[in-house]
Amino acid sequence: MPAKAIFIKYSALKVYKPGAVSEKAPQIQYDALLSCNRAVSNYPILLAPKALAFLPEDRAILMEWQDAPTLRAALWHRFAAPQRRRTLIAGAGSWLRAFHELSNITAEPLDASKLVAKLDTQLSRNPTATVAQNIDPTFHTALNRFHKLAATTTAETPHALLHGDFTPTNLLVKGNDVIGMDMWGMRRAPVYEDIARMLVYLGVVSPVGFSAEVLGPHCSLLQAFAQGYGTDKFDAASAPFQTVVLYQQLRRWLVYANRKTKHPYSPLARWQYVQNKRLTGQTLTWLKDC
Repeated sequence: MPAKAIFIKYSALKVYKPGAVSEKAPQIQYDALLSCNRAVSNYPILLAPKALAFLPEDRAILMEWQDAPTLRAALWHRFAAPQRRRTLIAGAGSWLRAFHELSNITAEPLDASKLVAKLDTQLSRNPTATVAQNIDPTFHTALNRFHKLAATTTAETPHALLHGDFTPTNLLVKGNDVIGMDMWGMRRAPVYEDIARMLVYLGVVSPVGFSAEVLGPHCSLLQAFAQGYGTDKFDAASAPFQTVVLYQQLRRWLVYANRKTKHPYSPLARWQYVQNKRLTGQTLTWLKDC
């Protein structure tokens, strides 16, 4: 009897812990995954794990397993290959552009008051980190500049349904393909929120952070991402983008400060804090030059 080839397809089960996210989160992320699966024929770059089943009683999503490293891991693996890093970052930009296109990108006025409210909430919930900033002039300068920009910037800004958690650990890399996961696609807001979130994370948690200029109009990180996303919808010199970048940096500052306080002897916690502070200082210089 001739031998038969047996192919086993692996799957992954994502279970949402009660209390960790909203009750609606599993359904929302399952729907976003299905949207990407359906759209891939029109947007071949919009790769995502195939949704296999939704188990509402178990708060779980069954999806196709992807044997691939995260973007963060891939960037460290290619530490000695700058061109490869730029290609991957541009690929991340292209994937995000396709995701935003699903909900029709439109120009709408920037309502920065929502960012101010969210940052104020984080400040109120993070007293340990807030106290640590009372003696840091860079934090206060950035916070004051953010409030000034938020109060005066109302320019038309590209809006779409956001990924919502667009970070280097929520993208996988398989060859030259970028695979997205953990999408939300439920809140319509400036696309710069997704973009700035990714760029700020990359400046802290990837080898891009070792560059002399991590985030600025001429840095390779920003240029590579803009190449992938498209400069027709991504204007790095615009006041709305700079407002959102400062918001994301201040937000991460509070997270890293709190982490450093809880783990004072952790080299990683200290590196993240110092690196984000350096990025924030570069952004302030960039804004001053503008």
